[in-house]
Amino acid sequence: VRQIDVLVVGHVARPGRRTLTVFDTILDALNDSGGVQKTGSLRQIRLVRQGRSTIIDLYGLLISGSANMDLALQDGDKLIVPP
Repeated sequence: VRQIDVLVVGHVARPGRRTLTVFDTILDALNDSGGVQKTGSLRQIRLVRQGRSTIIDLYGLLISGSANMDLALQDGDKLIVPP
């Protein structure tokens, strides 16, 4: 299985670069980083991919179980968890 590097920064327990697989998602990266801190927001997570930024609202995923919000990650992605 091919591995990818993803940078997770902001209000997570253990920010930094994570080595994941191509099958991993945003939730997997956040879990591998120790989870979102109490000061962090699930509504405004920013996914930066190839210079483009997308706001992800994971609150809807956790409340309604809508899996289409939990995107697969790609090599070089950056996740920013704001306060």
